[in-house]
Amino acid sequence: MIKIYDKDTGALFTNIEPKSSINDFELVGDSGMIFIAGEDSRIGTYYIPSLGTAPKWCSYIENMTEELENE
Repeated sequence: MIKIYDKDTGALFTNIEPKSSINDFELVGDSGMIFIAGEDSRIGTYYIPSLGTAPKWCSYIENMTEELENE
């Protein structure tokens, strides 16, 4: 499980609990994109908009997030 805490208050912000064991993870720059490598055959990809915008190379996710907010 990966737990994310608020940097100002120290309160638990959210957690990510994939179905398989976690071997490593990477937070992409100042974005809300997180990649998780584990015992699964696929890389887990998570996007948390409140952590930051989507990286420039996947701007379609930012557009999709804006559309969902409008709905």
